[in-house]
Amino acid sequence: FATETGVSRFDGKNFVNFTVEQGLPSNEILKMFVDSKGRVWMMPFLNQICYYYKGKIFNAQNDSTLKKFSIMSIILNIIEDGNGNLIFSESTANLIGLSARNKIYHFKKVKADFYALGLGSEMQPQIFLSQFDVGFIKQPSQLYNIVFNNDSLGLVKVKNNYNFYGDKISETYISPKLIVTTNRFKESQISTILNFNFNGTVIKQLPRNPLYNNLFVMNDSIVFINTKMGACQYNFKSSQKINEYLPNENVTNSFLDNENNLWFSTANHGIFKLYSNDIQNVSWNDKGDYKKEIASVGGDGSVVFTGSNSGDFFNLININGKIKVKKELSIDFLKGMNQKIKKRQNKLIILDQMTFSIFENGKISKIIIPKDRHFSIKDFDLDQKGRLFIAYHSGACFGDLVREGNRFQLSKYFFFYNFRTTSVAVGDSINYLGTLEGLKSFNHEGSMKNVLPDLPLLKVSISNLIYNNGLLWIGTIQNGIICFDGKKIIKNITIDDGLPENAIKCMFIEGQKLWVGSNNGIAEISFEHLNNISVTRKINNIEGLISNVTNDIYVNKGLVYVATDEGLSIITGKHTKQNGGCILNTPIIKIASKQVSSEDVSLNPGDDIQFEYVGISYNSEGHISYKYRLMGMDTTWKITNQRVINYSFLPNGNYNFQLQAVNNSGVKSKLINVPFRVNKRFYEENYFRIIICLIIISLISLLFQKRNQIVKREYLQKLQNAQKIMSLEQEALKAQMNPHFIFNCLNAIQYFIIEKDVISANKFISSFAGLIRQALDNSGRKSISIEEEITFLKSFIEIEQNRFEDRFLYQINVSDDIETDLLQIPPMLVQPFVENAINHGLLHKKNGIGKLEIYFSLSEEMLKIIISDNGIGRTASRSLSNHVELRHVSKGIALTEMRISRLNFSETNKIKLAIEDQYDNNGNSIGTQVEILIPLIFDN
Repeated sequence: FATETGVSRFDGKNFVNFTVEQGLPSNEILKMFVDSKGRVWMMPFLNQICYYYKGKIFNAQNDSTLKKFSIMSIILNIIEDGNGNLIFSESTANLIGLSARNKIYHFKKVKADFYALGLGSEMQPQIFLSQFDVGFIKQPSQLYNIVFNNDSLGLVKVKNNYNFYGDKISETYISPKLIVTTNRFKESQISTILNFNFNGTVIKQLPRNPLYNNLFVMNDSIVFINTKMGACQYNFKSSQKINEYLPNENVTNSFLDNENNLWFSTANHGIFKLYSNDIQNVSWNDKGDYKKEIASVGGDGSVVFTGSNSGDFFNLININGKIKVKKELSIDFLKGMNQKIKKRQNKLIILDQMTFSIFENGKISKIIIPKDRHFSIKDFDLDQKGRLFIAYHSGACFGDLVREGNRFQLSKYFFFYNFRTTSVAVGDSINYLGTLEGLKSFNHEGSMKNVLPDLPLLKVSISNLIYNNGLLWIGTIQNGIICFDGKKIIKNITIDDGLPENAIKCMFIEGQKLWVGSNNGIAEISFEHLNNISVTRKINNIEGLISNVTNDIYVNKGLVYVATDEGLSIITGKHTKQNGGCILNTPIIKIASKQVSSEDVSLNPGDDIQFEYVGISYNSEGHISYKYRLMGMDTTWKITNQRVINYSFLPNGNYNFQLQAVNNSGVKSKLINVPFRVNKRFYEENYFRIIICLIIISLISLLFQKRNQIVKREYLQKLQNAQKIMSLEQEALKAQMNPHFIFNCLNAIQYFIIEKDVISANKFISSFAGLIRQALDNSGRKSISIEEEITFLKSFIEIEQNRFEDRFLYQINVSDDIETDLLQIPPMLVQPFVENAINHGLLHKKNGIGKLEIYFSLSEEMLKIIISDNGIGRTASRSLSNHVELRHVSKGIALTEMRISRLNFSETNKIKLAIEDQYDNNGNSIGTQVEILIPLIFDN
């Protein structure tokens, strides 16, 4: 609202005021305009302009674009064309254009007094100019199109001719099909004549009204004329006054919002809002200063009656759409508060607390309950045979309705239920009672029938029952409405489905509509399709009811009569749906109490974030709830009535704040999403974690490296010690082998001496001495060439041949691909197996000449040595194990195997040894073969 003391913003509940302290250039604001971007432009009584946008006022001091405006006088009007360009008109000869890209244009070609801006067809900006100068030539009043040139605004004359008076026009409304102007014949006269122009022709004109203030054009046929004595709604096409509002009020403006509410501003009494013309309220006093409570309403189609809680009975008369009230009966006739008016079997039956009356042919028949029965009647129903069933405070009974002359009477009462009842309904074959313990069933004779299914909802406290076309509608005290078909529950309608309240006070069925009353207003339920029973309308005092506390409902000829505790409301609009709209704009965001833009919202660690928002629904009178959740933290929706939400100490990450407003009728706004993120602390950033990880990895690596160096050094030291030990062990083994060999040789020499064979002894000693020299020389080396090994083996074998008198032959073969002087083998590795073959196998051979073969070859980068003999074999040799000499030989083989194991300890490629017995086809032993595979060793 623009006022002389600033701007007031109203959201349906609260006012927020803006003055020069909030950024207004002046507190006196003449007009306002809202553009397509949502900016509220404010036109002060000053040569400046400002606008409000997302909680902040922008002016020439804080907005670079407004600072460039060259404003010569007061801005009176603003329009926006179809391209988002704004045009500002001053009170003097000046126009300012502001393009959608914030480029400024000025009107430089024509100097004139102009009086109105508007939009023609296709959102074309237009202007009316009164007498103006073009090169010192006076031009008549004319309508022009405004065009944007390179750097200025231009005017193009509109082809249609409009008939206007020659002097200034005080007010003009321009639209594609209509132009409305206020004119005066003379400059001294007040502008009081309204001219309605269609396509260039003046077709309607209203007479002068000296109290005229201004007009509000609602559409292409309706206009509101605001005067110092009220507002008039006028149809200028039919030249007919439709309605009058606020008589004797100085109405300064009128406005229609997006929920079809009419607003009126006045000079002295503030703002008025009219919800709807579709609800008429009737109230009256009862000899005092309080409104009479209406307890019941009903009728038979031709007449409508209503009764007060004090017993008065009124006839409602509709005269030209206005409801008039006529008192039919005095308070002495109907007494009591529990009035009900029902039409049953073409009879209008009226009930007070202890009396029935039947209205027929304009006459009322009074039925009095016998004096010996005193009970408070709660409800009644009549079956097709004329039996009246009554629910009362301590039971249920029935009596037959009989005619005696022109009057009706009840036959003897029959009492069939002795507990408190609240309601009764007659069905097709089964009748129903409503009680505080649930639903009961009985037949035409009052016999209680237990034919109801065992359902929990049928055991709740019941307030109302209506049976209609096979369906029983059950109004409950706290569980809403239940639709029951006699076997199953079709639907349970509650406040979650749109009911104003779960406590039901009254119900009425019209066609396929069920009207429901409560202490919080009424609701319309549609049941045209049983699989889609839904609340289609909800109306309360916010929508225009005189009161929310509803006692009774009656519907007739499209009119809904609502009896309340403050009077009677008549809803006249058949299709009026007063749920209104619900608008929710992007919230104002504050980080650490400072407002920020809603784009790319980012929080530093430890900052709090606050969302300020408001839902707009003027029909809801501020009764708006909000659903919200913070995705990224919780997916559960929360409900609040507060309009500020604050989050503090959020962990780092990405979030999405979701918000939705819900008005009093359940209408939801669009869902607002505000994504934002909370930045990580420096120690939570990936780069910091990477650095820490690298440091930790480096430290661990250094520790492992240091540890590996220590372990490696210890290992090398152990390995060196092991190698030294192995070397010593090998030396010891060789040292053990050499004495063993020497011992054997000395035995041979001893043998020759004993046999007194001096020549053989001397020859053997000479050969033995050479062999000893070779053995001593080889045993001190790590490896020897194959050539040296063969020489040593030949010497050894020849000594053994001499020793055993040439009892065996030998042969040493070397493959052609072996260079015997380059390839190396460990010394004394082959000799023990040769010695073992001679002493174990060949020495004890009985038949034939013994043969010893040694073969050197290459096999897959290994040196293969095969030692074979045709001796007696290992099995026969083991039977001679008690011989001392053989035990020495066996020890030599064991020592060699131990030596091979030591040599393999630190090597990747191992020496492999295989000893295999040889057999003929009959399984007889024919010798032994030893295979040795040695990794290739080359002479440096």
